[in-house]
Parts: sequence; structure tokens; C-alpha cells
Amino acid sequence: MANLFGGLLGNYSEVTIPELKNQYGPYLMPEDQIRTGFKLIRDAFIITDERLILRTPAASLYLFIS
Repeated sequence: MANLFGGLLGNYSEVTIPELKNQYGPYLMPEDQIRTGFKLIRDAFIITDERLILRTPAASLYLFIS
């Protein structure tokens, strides 16, 4: 999956799931399971089994994919 998003995300780097859970756990629903995530300085792009989350310092965007 990292190869697929590598070209699309450019300078984003992949972040480990435990690190994402520690940092963004309050933004997740109890049933959410993080599949992968990427970070660029202050922004984060997180893929769970239910949605895509784009987290920036100014706002959060949640897209449901079910």
C-alpha cells in the first residue's frame, strides 16, 4: 500500500500505527481501526477501516468510505 500512496503523497512519510493511535486517538471512533497513515510536518493523512482523515493545524476533514 505504501507504494501506491508514495507517488500520490509526494513528501509525506509513513507513520507507525502505534504512533498514530497515541497522537490521534481522540479523533477516532471506538470501532475505528487504523490501517496506515502519513505525515508531513504538521499535516496527517490517516486511513482507517471506515474513513479517511485529513488532519491539519487549522481543521480536520473526515471522509466516510463504507
